[in-house]
Amino acid sequence: MNYESFSKFVNNVAVQRTDTTMTQHESMVTAIVFSGITYKQAADFAKHLNLQFISSQCYCKIQTKIIFPVVDEAWRNQAAVLK
Repeated sequence: MNYESFSKFVNNVAVQRTDTTMTQHESMVTAIVFSGITYKQAADFAKHLNLQFISSQCYCKIQTKIIFPVVDEAWRNQAAVLK
């Protein structure tokens, strides 16, 4: 995924919110999902840097309720364009 595609994706996530801005948690989950690392790897990294980090439950909620639906919609839209 190039920068332009990622930028459009992030904007799509933000548009689904009523205030059209992503929270820090949503931004973090989006970055983790698209970086290809696992939650545990990101949490361990934050722990070693003494950073506060979101819980696995929060991560899963955001991933399931926000990120995955947007990815699914983008996938369907792109598939429709290719048909």
